[in-house]
This record gives sequence, C-alpha cells and structure tokens, in this order.
Amino acid sequence: MSQCTWVDCNNEATAPQVGKDGNQWANLCEEHTKEMDDNLMDAKGVLRCWVRAQGGAQGMVGKMRASGEIDRMARFMHRLSKKVKR
Repeated sequence: MSQCTWVDCNNEATAPQVGKDGNQWANLCEEHTKEMDDNLMDAKGVLRCWVRAQGGAQGMVGKMRASGEIDRMARFMHRLSKKVKR
C-alpha cells in the first residue's frame, strides 16, 4: 500500500500522476485526484494543488533539486522577470 503524497494526507494512494517525461511526480488518493481535476481550469488552484500533491513546498523543492529541475525553473523565472514591466 502506498500513501497519498498530498501534504498531510494519510489515505491510500490510487492514482499515480505522471508527467510527459514519464516520471511520476505524485501519487494521489481518490479525494485529492478529484480536487486536482476540479481545479484544472483555475490557474491558482492548479498550482496550489500541484504543490500540495508533491508533499507541500518542501517536498516539491526537494524533488526539483534532485532532478535539476529547480535550476531550469530559476533560469526561466529570471528570464521572465526581465520581460515583466516593473
């Protein structure tokens, strides 16, 4: 039995979440799979769910750091910040 990766959830995980690259980024219970689905059309909601599904901010950063994704995200955010008018 695998535990749901949603922050502070102890339910059994039933729905692995896999990215386009084939890597699993979360494993959710039925309740949190529904919450993700319900928020797909809301940018703030889907980002909140994405972070919580990975165990919260600390869990997400740990996974991103291990994969090198955090460096790519930092470069993207830096380029984006230059385009945004202050």
